[in-house]
Amino acid sequence: MKLKTFYLFSLLLLITNLETPARANSFYDFKSGEKLIYSFRYRCESSYDFGRIFKTSEGNPLIIPGAIGDLRTIVSGEVFFLPFIDKEDAVILYCKLKLNYFYFELNHLHPHEDELTIKRDMEKPFYIAFAKSGKILYLEIEDSVCGVADGYIRTLLSFFQIVSPESFREECWQTEETDPSGIYKATYKKLVGGKDTISFIKSKISYKSAEKADEEPKLNPKIVPKGEIRIEYAFRVGKPISLKGNDELEIFIVDRKVGNIKTDVILNLISIENISEAETSALQNVYIERKTLLRKLPLYQKLSGGEETIYRKILGDTKLDNLLGELSEIEQGETKDSLSLYLKLKAFIYLHPDDCEKIEEILLNSKELKPSQKLILEALSAVGNSQAQEILLRFVRTNRKNPSILLPVIYSLADIKRPIPAIVDELSQLAFNEEDFEIPSTAQLVLGIMANRLRDSSNEISEKIVDKFIDRLNSSSSIRETTLLLLCLGNAGLNRSFPILLKFSEEESPEIRATALWAMRFIWTKEAEDVLLKAILSDPQPSVRLQAALSLSFRKMSSSSYQIHKKVLLKSDDELLRIQLLKNLWNGRESFPEIIGLIKKLAREDKQAKIRETAKSLLAEEKYR
Repeated sequence: MKLKTFYLFSLLLLITNLETPARANSFYDFKSGEKLIYSFRYRCESSYDFGRIFKTSEGNPLIIPGAIGDLRTIVSGEVFFLPFIDKEDAVILYCKLKLNYFYFELNHLHPHEDELTIKRDMEKPFYIAFAKSGKILYLEIEDSVCGVADGYIRTLLSFFQIVSPESFREECWQTEETDPSGIYKATYKKLVGGKDTISFIKSKISYKSAEKADEEPKLNPKIVPKGEIRIEYAFRVGKPISLKGNDELEIFIVDRKVGNIKTDVILNLISIENISEAETSALQNVYIERKTLLRKLPLYQKLSGGEETIYRKILGDTKLDNLLGELSEIEQGETKDSLSLYLKLKAFIYLHPDDCEKIEEILLNSKELKPSQKLILEALSAVGNSQAQEILLRFVRTNRKNPSILLPVIYSLADIKRPIPAIVDELSQLAFNEEDFEIPSTAQLVLGIMANRLRDSSNEISEKIVDKFIDRLNSSSSIRETTLLLLCLGNAGLNRSFPILLKFSEEESPEIRATALWAMRFIWTKEAEDVLLKAILSDPQPSVRLQAALSLSFRKMSSSSYQIHKKVLLKSDDELLRIQLLKNLWNGRESFPEIIGLIKKLAREDKQAKIRETAKSLLAEEKYR
């Protein structure tokens, strides 16, 4: 239930692009004073699990609070557009939504109060600036509209951009467009048209990566689009009259799928009305007067530069006493709308870090973890400023002898982006000085994640954590302890771990070898890659070869890796290994286009039915990419 993640998966509602008649080949021929009304239906289902990045060699993800979630949204209603300012390079439109039905469900809960707030804000008027090509330049939204609502509107608008070609004679054309997820390429393909109408298909091809080609892989999301939208355009009307289709976004981090978003939309033009010149003039005057109350937003914007502004909007006029009252209502079972409270708690902790004593009191005055305390823990760890971490630290120390509370707190610490030294020290004590296995093992795994996050900002602390794991590993006396420490080194992903991982990758125990190879997944050196490739070529145990292939799935494919993947895939009889190698090759097809030909051949001719089936499934996705 993290705000940034919530924004990322908050796809909602629907709208269409507008264009002035200045461009003869535009899909839009809007006239001043012409009010267009569309009906729409929109449905979106999304899910995410970022714990998959740190899953163990047995395939079990590390459980991190807030890292797993789902969102379901259904909305229908009407939207109208009214162009009222025509500039040389753009047109400004007045827009308003009327939501007949609006429902959203977060993590299988239906926060009714939040739903009403979002619906109310989405129905406030706003303005859009369209370039003559059909691209959206920016939106202007009332400053009072909450961040969640404006995120929905921006996502909605971008989803229905319709960018025209240089000439209508073109049968197929490509564009570069944006939405809140980033910059993407789209292709438009004209279908057979009638006398008065023409239809065409819009498909997203790919999203631009934030990485440069010569950089090592980073834990940045990669978005893979699928689906298509069919748009029907009427020449006599001079604009789209219907839109229908589905869209799917798959979210990957180092080629591991962590999220999925599926949407279905329908839009129909239901009426065109005309307003008088006097009304148009009045609309222009109101726009000028209200300029100071509007904020200008591009479709794609990063949250990092404006967190304080976002948090202030979320908190609004809410005071600490209001938050305490809402926390009390949760304990008494009087409300199920925890999303709004969680967001306001985050905002308060971020904006007023020195005024959280009463919030801390709620944490300390209980011997069991209640719903209000869980909410506070998630908010504190998500904000992660030094004051929040100090509160978490005191809570850990108060509950060191209470495992039922301590374990969830340790898990919550994994969400801190920049842990302070005192948190690292306390977690280290829990990791290495406790007798019970469950507490130290969890603390060690989370400590490995912290080492990964500290590698750039506090490399010395990161290396110190890893060195402690290595020391313990050298004196380990059991397979269980050895595999745990190897997993911790894998979560950390520091190059200094490679020598010890290499040593254990040559152990007699297949379980230890497999875990050591899995722990190399974030070590981007050629030496680590060579070890993984050697394992898939020659290790005698199928489980070890498979684990090496899984680790290789996190890496950008090199020439030598491509050759060995191909060799083993064609010669091995190990079905599970071959399926993983096939998927790895598929992910490397942009660097090695000949991979597609290889997979087509396997789909037709391979001796194993599962390989043919997997190859066909991968190829079926290609038309959406």
